[in-house]
Amino acid sequence: FPIVLNFFILLFIISFLVIPKMDYIYDNFKKIKQSEAEFNIKAGIYGQKFGKWLIYVDKKDNKTYHNITLYQANDNEDIFISAKSAIIANNTNYLVMKLYNGSFLKITKNNINQIDFKKMVLNNQLPTIKNISTLNDILEYWIEGLKHKNSKRRRLIQNIFVVLLPVISLFFYIGFGYFNPRFQKNKNILYAISLVVIYMVVMQNLAYEKNFIMLSFVFVWLIISYLIYYIRVKRYY
Repeated sequence: FPIVLNFFILLFIISFLVIPKMDYIYDNFKKIKQSEAEFNIKAGIYGQKFGKWLIYVDKKDNKTYHNITLYQANDNEDIFISAKSAIIANNTNYLVMKLYNGSFLKITKNNINQIDFKKMVLNNQLPTIKNISTLNDILEYWIEGLKHKNSKRRRLIQNIFVVLLPVISLFFYIGFGYFNPRFQKNKNILYAISLVVIYMVVMQNLAYEKNFIMLSFVFVWLIISYLIYYIRVKRYY
């Protein structure tokens, strides 16, 4: 039991404390790469994006873009912005594009509106990511998963299954590991692999259920492990 308890604590720390922090690091990394991609727009290449805008640049001179065109398609309108020059700056949570000497064109089913400008500023807000640094942050991380019932919720359920596995399998260890392999045919490795595969398959399927009734499988697993322990060991010793 002390060994099982150590594994339980280790799995709990990894599953419920380390994983939220790693998610924050990964999401922050994606945010940085996204801002770098939008910040480094190349000339003469189609399909580049600045936030919701598709963007094309004819020429780039140091940090200044020349003959720039932006396009955005909405449900009932198309929007074009063209400018002779532009610069992009990184302002903490925003990428700021400053356009000079251009026109703003909005096309709807019945109207075409055009505005000429000397300067226009487009702000593209980067996604904000909540830092995971305190116990309250970790609690909020998992509570959010319970509320929204998304992939984070499925991960929570899977983590619960994984953390409890060493504890609820305690009787399996005794039931299959008590006998002396020198005198009795030892199939412990086969049993162990089979049990883990069964447990993981059931866990993956139950994680998609809409409520926590699936956790009753934990008690079923514990009862089965005790029965095997009783049949193979306890009634003889």
